[in-house]
Amino acid sequence: MSNLLNDIKTEIRKAKQSWKQQRRLFKEHETDITELINELDLSTASSARMDCDTEDINFYVSGKTDVIKEIFRAFRKLGYEPSSRPEAKPQSSFTCYFHQDGKPTFYLSFASTLCKRVKVGTKMQEVDIYETVCE
Repeated sequence: MSNLLNDIKTEIRKAKQSWKQQRRLFKEHETDITELINELDLSTASSARMDCDTEDINFYVSGKTDVIKEIFRAFRKLGYEPSSRPEAKPQSSFTCYFHQDGKPTFYLSFASTLCKRVKVGTKMQEVDIYETVCE
């Protein structure tokens, strides 16, 4: 029982330390975070939330592809560079980091909410072939 109690105490200490680091990150970069939030127009997003881990500020957004365009516009306007860009053919999901020297790193996880089956061909057996296309 003593080992279990020690393990629990260790996990509580780790959680407190992580929370302190997250709180420091938010306080340290409050101006940057506020500036980004003020610049973003997520009124057409289906959902959006923000949190952080010990080093990055994370955005989780879902919606149509115009939402991801708005996010990229806001980050570009503030001088951030993405680690990757969405493919020309819309995907059901996309992730990347936004970096700028001396500023916090933002992680973006985007999920499309507008996906539909689209017929892309016919097999010799005359069976319809579909794939999911996101707009």
